Amino acid sequence: MKHNVDINIDYFDRHLNKVRRNVSLACIFLIVLATVPVAIARAVDGWDINSLLQLISTCILISVFAYVYSKGYVKAVGIIIYCVDMVLMSVVTLDPQGNELIVLFFITPLLVAYLFFTPRYSCLVSICSYAFLSTLYFIQYVDVGSPSYHFELVLLVLAGISSIAGLHVVIGLRHSIEKKLIDVAHTDALTRLPNRMYFDERLTQEFSRADRDKTPLCLGLIDLDNFKLVNDTYGHECGDSILIQVAALVDESIRAEDIACRVGGEELAVIMPNTPIEEACETLERLRITIRDARFPWKSYLVSLTVSAGISEYKAPMPKDSVYAKADEALYRAKQQGRNLVACADINKLEASA
Repeated sequence: MKHNVDINIDYFDRHLNKVRRNVSLACIFLIVLATVPVAIARAVDGWDINSLLQLISTCILISVFAYVYSKGYVKAVGIIIYCVDMVLMSVVTLDPQGNELIVLFFITPLLVAYLFFTPRYSCLVSICSYAFLSTLYFIQYVDVGSPSYHFELVLLVLAGISSIAGLHVVIGLRHSIEKKLIDVAHTDALTRLPNRMYFDERLTQEFSRADRDKTPLCLGLIDLDNFKLVNDTYGHECGDSILIQVAALVDESIRAEDIACRVGGEELAVIMPNTPIEEACETLERLRITIRDARFPWKSYLVSLTVSAGISEYKAPMPKDSVYAKADEALYRAKQQGRNLVACADINKLEASA
């Protein structure tokens, strides 16, 4: 379905931002914890450019920590943490009082990159980071005239390849698995439309957007008429097939920005952002006619059926709970009036077909 991939990636990103908030706080705390003792020790012997850079980096990280703690994670935070970490790693790598064991910590900027960037950008950033730090390490610690020079060089390259490849596979695979799990959790197994769980969350999100942008928002509920008769006549397997075909037809007929969901047994919902109720009624009326005129194949049969629909419009400060209730009332009115109708709440409009 055209909406399904995008909507679940959106949900994944929102979920990941919550995780990144906690991860960023932990990263900042650990980096500061590792930096402060070294900076203090250096400052005791007298200030120099290295201790000054460490102090400035620490102040920046503490400020970012306070921001994330109070306001939450934003993408710039990951970039700042990564840049500060790279500065600190560069400082300690070139530190005359340093130790060549610093190479063991070259993985930390790579890990930070994978925690806060997408897998593709993380791979690119990690390669550049490791190449830069390895160059500094080479300048500071590797003696070109040493008999083990070539061995150290090969070891440095292989260590970088294994670190980057390992992070890319493990963390990239985790991202892929989480996306698939979210996709499964928010997708109806039969129709492949978003399910009721996703519908509730997305509707809340669209309410907030409508409030912020001062735009209209409509909700349509669609119910298959006499669907029990289809199951009784042709069997439940046929009923499932018809429901799948109707769901696909609905999803293909609405706009790209509209969201079709399965919210009940044979009930579908369509969220229509930035749409006044008159336009929403016309859209669902066209859809009703399309379904009425369609013939859905099942084995040697061509099954026909109709749908009824109810539509309501959200306007602030209207209680959000009443939007679904008004659409449901309109749908009930369409059913009471004989089915195969589109009823629109609040404007006394009823569309019918012969």
